[in-house]
Amino acid sequence: MHDKYFQDAFTGVRSSADKFKNKVLAEAASNIADLFTLDELKGKAQTVFAEGVEQVNLLRGLSANDLIEIEENELLQKVIVGNQDVDIASLIEQLGNSDWVQQGRQYHQKDPTTCPFCQQTTVADFAKSLDEFFSDAYDNDIEALQQLATRYQISSEQLQAAIQSNLEQGNQFLNDELYSAEAQTLVERLNGNKAKPTVKLEEPSRKIELEPIKPLLDKLCYLVRVANEATSAHNLTVSNLTIEKQKLTSQVWRYVLCELDEDLCQYQATKNRLTQTILGMEQSLRTKKEQVRE
Repeated sequence: MHDKYFQDAFTGVRSSADKFKNKVLAEAASNIADLFTLDELKGKAQTVFAEGVEQVNLLRGLSANDLIEIEENELLQKVIVGNQDVDIASLIEQLGNSDWVQQGRQYHQKDPTTCPFCQQTTVADFAKSLDEFFSDAYDNDIEALQQLATRYQISSEQLQAAIQSNLEQGNQFLNDELYSAEAQTLVERLNGNKAKPTVKLEEPSRKIELEPIKPLLDKLCYLVRVANEATSAHNLTVSNLTIEKQKLTSQVWRYVLCELDEDLCQYQATKNRLTQTILGMEQSLRTKKEQVRE
């Protein structure tokens, strides 16, 4: 009873081993799949053979062309001063602060009879001279500067919203930790830049320079691009799961064959040697039989 049980079990094991051997030999003769590492195959298997696998939404692209254009605007470096042909221009130049005079002009418009600087009574021509000093060209530059500040504010908020949206999306292929760190650096620079046009509005004669955001933005765009490439590959796999399963199976066999390469070579060499021996023995047998017949 026991002998029969062990004999049946051994026969089953030998049969399974023979099937595996035949499968290995068949794959070795025909498998031309690409070779991947074990970790790469495991990563593919998590998608191809996972239950309930779904497609993943692509991340939003990040663009800041308007912000970069504002950084390079010549108005930020322009010394905005009044009309130098007006009679009070030399006085303002001696004071060395047209921005201070411009601020005082706002108070004088509220009380045209009193000098905002010395509190003395002013003549009618004083207001006219101030208006002529701060000419239309001056006012146009100030208005353009205000528009730049507004544009930078709006574009900055839009970019920050896009950055945050990508984080909240939960894309499994995005390096969240690195992306968050780079995003924080960029946001801090944007916030610092947003305050600078306001400073120039208060002091139009002052030159200002915005910190460039492109190097920081490029790092974020690279992380988004890498994540989207992986996302697209994942979505393509999900769309063709049956084909991808067959392909991955062949790739796994290719990996197994690579691991068994030394054993297969030894097996083939032994097989060739034994085959030649058998052929020699068969030829010898035929020769002996012929001799017997003779």
